Amino acid sequence: MKKSIILYLLLSFFNCWSQDSATEEMNQWYQRYLTHQYQNKDSATFYFDKIFDLAKTKQQIGNVLGILNYQTITNSYHFDLENLRVNIKRMDSVISNTNQIDTVTYIDAYRNALLSAKGNYYYKINDYPRSKLILESILDKIAQGNDADSHFNQVTKINTLDNLATIAIKTQKKDRALEIFNAILNIIERNPEAFAEQKVSYNLKFSKSLTEFGDYEASKKIQHTLIDNLKGYSSEKSSNFIKSNYQNLIRNYLLQDSIDIALRYIEESKQFYNKEDPFEKQLDLLIGDVYLKKGDVEKAVRYYKKSLSSFKTYRNNKKHEDIASVYVKLANLERQRSNFSESFLYYQKALQQLSPQFTNNTITENPDPFTVSSKIELVKILREKLNGLLEGYKKKKNDEWLKASLDTSYDLITGLDALKPEFESKVDKQFLLTQMYPSFNSMIEIAYQCYVNTQDEKYIRDAFYFMEKSKSILLLEATRSSQAFEFGNVPSTIIDKERQYRATIIHLEKQQFGKKENTAISNAIFKVKNEYYQFIKDLEQQYPKYYKLKYKTDVIDVPEIQTKINGHRAIVTYHATLNSLYSITISKNDIKFNRVVFDQLLRDEITSFYQQLSNPKLNQIKELNTLSLHLYHRVLQQPLEGLNVDKLTIIADDVLNYIPFDVLSFSKQPYDYLVKKYDISYANSVTLLSEASNTVSKKGKLIAFAPTFNGSLTTAPAIAERGDFGPLLYNTEEVTNITKYFDGSAFVGNEASIASLDTYMKESTIIHFATHAVANDESPDYSYLAFASDTTALDLLYVKDVYGYTIHTDMVTLSACQTGIGKLQKGEGMLSLARGFNYAGAKSLVMTLWKINDQTTAELMDYFYSGLSEGKSKDKALHDAKLEYLNATEDDFLKHPYYWSGFVISGDMTPLTSNSFSLWWLLVLIIPVLLVFIKIWKKN
Repeated sequence: MKKSIILYLLLSFFNCWSQDSATEEMNQWYQRYLTHQYQNKDSATFYFDKIFDLAKTKQQIGNVLGILNYQTITNSYHFDLENLRVNIKRMDSVISNTNQIDTVTYIDAYRNALLSAKGNYYYKINDYPRSKLILESILDKIAQGNDADSHFNQVTKINTLDNLATIAIKTQKKDRALEIFNAILNIIERNPEAFAEQKVSYNLKFSKSLTEFGDYEASKKIQHTLIDNLKGYSSEKSSNFIKSNYQNLIRNYLLQDSIDIALRYIEESKQFYNKEDPFEKQLDLLIGDVYLKKGDVEKAVRYYKKSLSSFKTYRNNKKHEDIASVYVKLANLERQRSNFSESFLYYQKALQQLSPQFTNNTITENPDPFTVSSKIELVKILREKLNGLLEGYKKKKNDEWLKASLDTSYDLITGLDALKPEFESKVDKQFLLTQMYPSFNSMIEIAYQCYVNTQDEKYIRDAFYFMEKSKSILLLEATRSSQAFEFGNVPSTIIDKERQYRATIIHLEKQQFGKKENTAISNAIFKVKNEYYQFIKDLEQQYPKYYKLKYKTDVIDVPEIQTKINGHRAIVTYHATLNSLYSITISKNDIKFNRVVFDQLLRDEITSFYQQLSNPKLNQIKELNTLSLHLYHRVLQQPLEGLNVDKLTIIADDVLNYIPFDVLSFSKQPYDYLVKKYDISYANSVTLLSEASNTVSKKGKLIAFAPTFNGSLTTAPAIAERGDFGPLLYNTEEVTNITKYFDGSAFVGNEASIASLDTYMKESTIIHFATHAVANDESPDYSYLAFASDTTALDLLYVKDVYGYTIHTDMVTLSACQTGIGKLQKGEGMLSLARGFNYAGAKSLVMTLWKINDQTTAELMDYFYSGLSEGKSKDKALHDAKLEYLNATEDDFLKHPYYWSGFVISGDMTPLTSNSFSLWWLLVLIIPVLLVFIKIWKKN
């Protein structure tokens, strides 16, 4: 944090020296102090001592606090942490021990200045949680005061938010940073002229965050504007703004490989640097980056080492993550020229900078994540080290490096597990996982290479562990969070309050979505999210069992799966990298590990297959069958070799999520689809599947919804939002038919409303929707199901709404278009409408992969629910329904896979009813007859 985030304007506002100084001597010392404040630390400290002693002698408490506050800024700027700590302690003592302190002018501002200095100190020593807590307390004090909207308090609020944004960027919390920046902008735009300097600081930080998060063009636009706006400024502070902006712009161009432009701006910026300028060490790093990209490695090394020396001096030769980042650059440079041993030593030195206790240079060793100064920096360094070890093994075939890479894989996962509780926002967690996801590719490649070298099944178990840790991470966390509320001894009043917070956030975000920025709503979202995040932190501290259950990190292992799985089922789990498709097949007594080439051609073939399936053309059926057989050979033949099973559970990855596997052909004969051989179901991960199977569902009824759509909605807002849905001629028949098989209710026409769902959902075992749906690939949270249109109530159920539900049902059937299709997200899979019901707690889901046909869907669902009512497992019931449909259909066109294969089922496949029901009635009838027979026999 730089001086601009230490409430820099506080004392400018006070003008305490011209108003309150007792002597001309003090003013003279003060002017000399300002001259040296950012140029010469020792001279500034000399004049500080003069002013402080004189003010203390004269008992001028305001001036004592004023110069102490200035000196904390000076200490911070020069990274003089020991004196920063001492002066914070002095300032705290003056405020705490002075009689009638409340009579001192601007005492509340000095109290906030003290808090800001403390927050900055903890930031400097990498204690981000404590820094954040202190800074947030400043915002609380302002909000609770009588003059929260005063100009001074608004300035204080902007600077404090600016500090919090810096922490969010540093800890890779993109969503949180953008929320904070939006809150700052809302304040500034109320009075742009009054907050001109804050606007500059805001633009600097905001553009830096955009670069950090990959929006280079938007970032550059701000940075170029700042260069023009800051021309002509001559103050030390403005000079620092200019240098910071140039460095941000240079980094931006480097990230886009615009090396010559970056070099031009380096030269242009040099005029603003002084001798021994604190900003120069960062500039040297950037110059090193330029020369490395230009291929001049020796010059790059020279500038990196110069920067390293400057950082060590600046940090008083104490360990710090800034020094670690330079070591990582040196490590990557040595890796680039294949000096792997030197590279690995630099990685170890980088890791040593994060932990006081860690001093090990052995490449198999890594620090404990709970002892490091920054977990986010730890996982970044381990990610680089892992890539370096794997690259080194590939080039040099050094088995020690391969072993070290496997050890580092486990340590990286431990670091990620330790880091995740620090991320409040789901969006921020996803951003973190997206950044780290390539490391899982490396881990699985490492395990596969170990397996190839040794044929030891231990490495298959390692690979399976890495696969499970990479799949549906946020969904698993949401599932465990729900379990934590249920079994973590949390009072019902607290659970209700948490749900109220979530409902409020969802309501406000829906109001904001797709509309022009509304400051009032934006501020309300920011406020309630702050309250919610603090509420969750307090909850985690007060209920340790809740915290332990919520952040449980274990995943199921292969031996446990094999004890649970029956002899008829095999699980095939996939992991796709840029060039390879890995699969692990687990059956009762066997485990297999395969890899095939997964190039762009295969991806294109899968995409083409999906397009042909979802857009039926009878004259292309031969081409479809040929492609179907080809894909079977590429992705499934090896995993199934030698298996004697009739049930498959598929955990897909990447574009495999588009394939309904039961329509893959196992021979050249027409219609020889896998649906003839296997009951096929799907899962997000084996761990999630296991945990869904372990939950006990309450027994309830079926509820089914079939809204009527006549193509003319009565309310203008509904027309604008939903569009002109065409009639569904068979959805009423569909829900009427299925209620013949299960006790329950069908809500048809205007009764098929969200209000009806909310009323009866908690009493249901099965929920069935026969309606229209719309998938939103850009914003998956705003995909929706359509309900009965009403002039007084909303008729769209968004995924975001479903996140707020608790649905402990055995099965949800989404009999609507494309409910299983959405945005593919690395580490999470398909972000579809169905995913929302996973989050809400449904044990199993029936969903669709394309725009389904209304009439054939009604037939298929009739067969499906009939099978379920007979006690068949869910996958068996859907499998038999598809075969029954094909057998009953004479029209070749209607046998096209489009009409029947678009429905897939995922999750727990336990039957909804028991076959023991009919056996029970048989016994009831037979036992009395047997008793009569025995009685007659005894008489005889």
